[in-house]
Parts: sequence; structure tokens; C-alpha cells
Amino acid sequence: MSCGPLPSDDHVARVCLKRCVQGPRVLPTAFILRSQESSLSVNWLEKHGGDSLPDNVDRVRARISEQGILTLKRKHRFIVVNVGDAGEKLPSLSVIHDSTENDDSHSLIRGYTNDDDSAMAMLANLASKHEIHAGLAS
Repeated sequence: MSCGPLPSDDHVARVCLKRCVQGPRVLPTAFILRSQESSLSVNWLEKHGGDSLPDNVDRVRARISEQGILTLKRKHRFIVVNVGDAGEKLPSLSVIHDSTENDDSHSLIRGYTNDDDSAMAMLANLASKHEIHAGLAS
């Protein structure tokens, strides 16, 4: 259910595989749409009201595990993008809240396809500005 655009000061996280990250750098492959996606599936970090980005990632990680949305493994990573930065650098993108029955923080990044290498590269650069979080809590 689409609930409108996210605030520009907020952040979204994408779950990706470890191979999409090299050290502190996120690779554009982290933003390739999966076969069942028409828009990039992400989670709105501030939705659960944590005190910091790491706290919000922890809350989303717990929610994903509790609801059985995805079986998180050691090979997974959470990468973070600021909503306002994405919209500023790529005006064609929109980041909208798209809650589901099992995931009230589910959101979408719309406005690009897997053929848009420049959009995926820019999102990777923006994600590289933030800490990369483990798929499993330590």
C-alpha cells in the first residue's frame, strides 16, 4: 500500500549480498532490481523510531527476522541511502512508503531500471557515505 513520499532527512536500507560491497565501498550491483521487483525494495529506517541509524538498522533487522520476510545470513549486508541525497542527485527517482501486511517499513525507490548504470552507480556512491551493517546482529 503506497503511503506517499518519505521525508528527505530520512534514510532507507537495502539488504544485499556481501559480494556487493568491497571494504567501505558499495558496488552498483547492490542496486540491481531483483527478478520480482519493478522498483527497488528498501526499508524506511526511521519508521521504527530508533535513536540512531545503527539502532534503526537493528530494529529493521529484527522485524525482518521476526516476520519471516527474509532469512538473513552472514553473507547479507544492510546498506543505507539518505532519501534527500538520492532525490537531489537523481531527480527522476522517488522514494515512497509502500507498507505491506508483514512489513510496515517497506518502501520503494522508483524511477530507474537495470539498464540505468548511472543511477545504480550514483546510489552506490551515496550508500558508500554511510556505515555498512551486517546482515546478522553481532
